[in-house]
Formats: sequence, C-alpha cells, structure tokens
Amino acid sequence: MNRELGGVDGSETPPKKTSKTSEKPSGKKPDITVFHQKAKAAGAYEKISERERMLMEAYFTTPATYEDLRSLAGGVSASRVRRIIDRGLAVLWHRYLPREMREEYERELPGGGGRVRRSAQDFELPNKRGKRKG
Repeated sequence: MNRELGGVDGSETPPKKTSKTSEKPSGKKPDITVFHQKAKAAGAYEKISERERMLMEAYFTTPATYEDLRSLAGGVSASRVRRIIDRGLAVLWHRYLPREMREEYERELPGGGGRVRRSAQDFELPNKRGKRKG
C-alpha cells in the first residue's frame, strides 16, 4: 500500500513535509510547560472539566508524578490519573485549541497532525527529570 497517500481514517501515514520552516531542526519534543501556558492564555482550559484542568496543570507545571496526583484526583490509581490527563489533553487538542496553535504544534510533534491522539508523552516534560519518564 502506498504510504504517501494518507488515508482518511488515519490508518496510513501522511507524507512528511519537507519545508525547512515546517520541521523542528533539533528534533526535540516541544516543552509541555510552554504549550500549557499558551493554551491557557488562549482560553482553551476554560472549556474542559475542572478535574482535568487541575490535574493537567499540576502535572505539566510541577515535578509531581502520576502517583503524587492520586489524592488530587480523588484517590484513583496512578494509571487512572494518566488516563484522565491524556484524555483531557486529547479533548483540549481536538476541540478547544485554536487552529493556529494546533497547526504550529503539529509541525513539531511526533506523527504530525490529523487524527493522531495526543498525550503528555508527545511533549518534553522538563519538570519530570529524575522522577519518571514522560
């Protein structure tokens, strides 16, 4: 199957952009803290649930791990905290993030744009060094 075609259902990989302005030269993931600040300034966080907003803000801006955030999430498991954060990020990304911002980050994130589901692991998590990988 020709991978260059890019299927409507997202099952095929779309072609990679070759423009120098569309590729991040360092190959590094974008910083989640900067993304969080931009999304918050754009008003995107106002539209998701308070629970998701609180957990995402705590995870993206502090050294707290999923385990550390269990009590803030109501005593759920660490894996449930991760799912809440990843779901919140996916909803924020696909429904509430301004189009221009989404397009800017699609050029920098793994897998590009389209129907790719976003998670915190797509970003650099500078506050997590020495604690837990993404």
